[in-house]
Amino acid sequence: MGLKGYTLGASGRTVEARRVMRDLERRAQSRYVPPVHEALVHLGLGDHEGVFAALERAIEERDVRLTFLAVEPRWMSLREAPRFDVIRKKVGLPSEQ
Repeated sequence: MGLKGYTLGASGRTVEARRVMRDLERRAQSRYVPPVHEALVHLGLGDHEGVFAALERAIEERDVRLTFLAVEPRWMSLREAPRFDVIRKKVGLPSEQ
């Protein structure tokens, strides 16, 4: 669902991407939804504040998907942001040189 929302948002289909986000939020009321999935939808929508909030929750929950932050191309647009470097350090991933 997160990748679907990301793709929709990144391709300009924001109404549909927001619908995916609402679906993720609804699902999270009854079962586990990885915060990284929510972060992806926010990323596709260009909502960096939402991305970082979801990634911080992912750190708190020890979401294993955070290990892909250093190599997943979708995160490249955030790699220069100081907040992204802070998250990378919290996860224990190396900083980019």
